[in-house]
Amino acid sequence: MNRFCASFLVGVGLSTVAGAGQAEGSPGQVSVRWSAPDECPDDARLLHQIETLLGKSLLEFNAQTLRVRASAQGNAEQGYAGKISFSSELGDQERYLDHPSCDRLVEAMALVIALAIDPERVQAARDAEDAGSAAMGPTPAAAPSSATSERCPPAMPPEPPHEHEACHDPAPRTSHLPLRGLRAAVHGLAGAGALPGFGGGMEAALGWQPEGFRVELLGRYWVPRSQSIGLSTDGRLDLALATLGARACWLLPVNAWRFSACGGADLGNERATGVALENSRSRDALYAQASGSLEVASTRSRLVPEGGVEVSGALLRPRFGISRDGSDYEVFKPASWSFSALFGFAFEL
Repeated sequence: MNRFCASFLVGVGLSTVAGAGQAEGSPGQVSVRWSAPDECPDDARLLHQIETLLGKSLLEFNAQTLRVRASAQGNAEQGYAGKISFSSELGDQERYLDHPSCDRLVEAMALVIALAIDPERVQAARDAEDAGSAAMGPTPAAAPSSATSERCPPAMPPEPPHEHEACHDPAPRTSHLPLRGLRAAVHGLAGAGALPGFGGGMEAALGWQPEGFRVELLGRYWVPRSQSIGLSTDGRLDLALATLGARACWLLPVNAWRFSACGGADLGNERATGVALENSRSRDALYAQASGSLEVASTRSRLVPEGGVEVSGALLRPRFGISRDGSDYEVFKPASWSFSALFGFAFEL
């Protein structure tokens, strides 16, 4: 099963625990969705840790409706950042945690989720465990039960889930910055259609990328390319193109990869300059296109290598030509369709 997209529903809808299924979000159900890199604990382990902290199965919590989305990203070299989103009749909340170890991060996330479901049962389960340990006599100090227990006091009954605040590190990582989701990218371009022949260019983009989608503004510049005039002359037109555009993308994460389907539009200036012609001059004209693209990126670090292909349909196609012996000759007009490929890097917060 694809680990990054793996998810599980607890409550009546947990098909791996109970036989009958139920739609997510129905009354009296706690649902949990989990995604993480392959090296992290799987959904079954997260579920087991939550139930251990609560002291009973999640199937027994049928008096409340709570939807939980938990995810982790990162790698063993740079550490892991986790996000937990709670949704209930009382509103939505988000919590962020991080730890160098994904195992310890999952333990901390299990504690936060269990406290949100029933803080009193978590405290009762801990009291029962402490009482059992006291009855057995003194034992060596146990290891902390979660990544946050090294820095946080013992859990006490908190306020209701929608008001609960998870304990964070004293020195937050960049995952807690207000700019979380901001990204900047630089790509090299290669393509044909808007200018003569096949050539290259470059693209810079600035965007915002919350979970599941991305919006961005981008500027492109294509290196000038030449179109010969013919008509028994060595003259030519040099054409260049610069555009500004906007994109919206739907994102599909799969393990350490992210696939994107994007759509947008560009508007810019196409310039033609006469070379080796009498009375040579330059002419500027508007060029516009609508485009769709598919992209793939590796998300193992904040510096993200990515590439893709794009197909564009021209909305404004200026004509460029020369005047000779009192007659006008068309030399170049952008194609109705253009194709391009891109490859580069993005930096994401």
